[in-house]
Amino acid sequence: MSETTITTASCAAPFMSAETDKLFAAFAAFQAEVEQPKRKSNNPYFRSKYADLTECVTTAQPFLAKHGLSVTQLCAGDRLLTLLLHTSGQWLKSEMPFPVDRYTDPQKLGSAMTYFRRYAYCALLGLSAEPDDDANSISENAQQAAARQGLKQPPKPKAPAYTPEQLDWAMNEVQKCATYDEYKAATRRVLEKVPALNCKDTPFFDLCCMINQNLKPAQS
Repeated sequence: MSETTITTASCAAPFMSAETDKLFAAFAAFQAEVEQPKRKSNNPYFRSKYADLTECVTTAQPFLAKHGLSVTQLCAGDRLLTLLLHTSGQWLKSEMPFPVDRYTDPQKLGSAMTYFRRYAYCALLGLSAEPDDDANSISENAQQAAARQGLKQPPKPKAPAYTPEQLDWAMNEVQKCATYDEYKAATRRVLEKVPALNCKDTPFFDLCCMINQNLKPAQS
């Protein structure tokens, strides 16, 4: 039985089994029930919170098992493979460039692998971290305290000039790039559409730094 082939800008490869009806039905049920992972980990460089890999897996695992689904991840050469498997034998796969040979330090390799696995895992399952409103809560408390003391209230923090949907779209655009040229084109496309992401204080900038380091050709 032949496999369904999806052609992307970078390659043509089998990304799903020939039959997918049972897998897609189970996946739809999974997405209807799964909770979103909580942002419990701190990113000190960007003063933000995120859901780490353990939180994402712990959140999704019970709902995956309930519907006969499982996820496995492995490195195949210079690519990270993430597979969604169903008990029927049907499957769906995603690939992400991962240049293992660029990491000589085992600790840096492990850290990069965890980072890439988290993004690939969430992208395949449609997971996203819950918006962090902690700063707003603190701001509201500070204003209430200032009002009680008769002091001038501090200004409310400005909301980001981009939406969570725009951020998710932008990060997906650069994550799927397999070459440095594709990455540069995707970055230009994103910043033309959402100029507010052209700032160091965004998760998009953090991701671009990692992808740029991994895909940029080595200087000869």
